[in-house]
Amino acid sequence: MFKGVISVCAPVFGYLTFIAWKLLSAHGRLAYYEYEAKKHITELEIEKVKPGLCSEDVREIELRIKNYRNAIHERRMIVLEGI
Repeated sequence: MFKGVISVCAPVFGYLTFIAWKLLSAHGRLAYYEYEAKKHITELEIEKVKPGLCSEDVREIELRIKNYRNAIHERRMIVLEGI
């Protein structure tokens, strides 16, 4: 009796554990990536308001900020598609 229950439940439990691990690890990696990108965005925002920058430098910084934000969004979509 128990042998039959275990032979059915063990693979199901293993599969559910695998899915949970994939979800947690994907969200953990995404959270770390977003943290790092937001840290860089904050540094760029601070650099952007420093006095003495020409408008070309400000545009370049704004472009880098936009690229970081786009990268965060793309990474989020890739992680959600992978799940």
